[in-house]
Amino acid sequence: MGVKIDDGKLLLSLRKIAAATAEQPRQEAADAVIVELTTSEVLQVWGQHLAKAYARPNDHEEFTQVITVAILQALRTLDDEQVDKIARPSSHLFYLGKTAVVQWIDSPAVTVAAAMSGMSRRYRQSRAAHHEFVQLHQREPSPAELVEFVNRRARETRTNPQKQGALVNEEDVTGEMLRPYSHDYIDGATGSLHPVDDEEFTARGELAVTVRRAGELCDQMYGTSQTPTTREAMGAWMDLVLEGEQPTPAVLARKLGITRAQGRVRIQQIQAVLDRLRDDPGPMNPVDN
Repeated sequence: MGVKIDDGKLLLSLRKIAAATAEQPRQEAADAVIVELTTSEVLQVWGQHLAKAYARPNDHEEFTQVITVAILQALRTLDDEQVDKIARPSSHLFYLGKTAVVQWIDSPAVTVAAAMSGMSRRYRQSRAAHHEFVQLHQREPSPAELVEFVNRRARETRTNPQKQGALVNEEDVTGEMLRPYSHDYIDGATGSLHPVDDEEFTARGELAVTVRRAGELCDQMYGTSQTPTTREAMGAWMDLVLEGEQPTPAVLARKLGITRAQGRVRIQQIQAVLDRLRDDPGPMNPVDN
């Protein structure tokens, strides 16, 4: 993968960590391994390799960060028994990083962003089609007409528009993407409930509930005295995702008008909130009164 690692030297470093009896020397020995892997660009190459393998090449910096944190945490808890079982330290550490990357990809921080990006892309697609429809027919289309117009074009130009996520529905063309839906659809005219089996609509409901729950957890975990609050930072993070821009600490800091260091803190808080959703998702089918 573009770098050479001296497994013998690395194994000696791991044994030094395991042999440390005090916390401070153990941390220093673990940190020294991370510094060496960073200086030799091993971690960066691993991040780039996995980002490419998982078809996310633009996220290689995030992959590298995830790998680095996972390996550092593992190093700081090493003991002699664990080291004795390691045949090739480089392969072992790469496996730890890869496992962490897979968990990160499946985490709410990524899956929520991916779902939001899909909704945003379909809305932008619908707005472009709206302009084309007006130019062609010299009138405003109804939501149903625009849905039919977009989907007909998608079926004509794509081999599998359903699988490719190119088909839209009325919520896409009207921009109603992040409302707190129930898993039952509430008829606006009658107020009656109609069960909904459509998987896309159900996914929207789950996403909307997740977004709302994330805001609640922001307030619970970090309060509302910060400026901006973590909930506000979460909102800005979501805006960046919807705009198709990578919500890095620097980008988030510019959007919020704070320092880059504060941006890193907000990203860490957002990640912690999204991680908390795994254990505390809240009710999954609330209906607004």
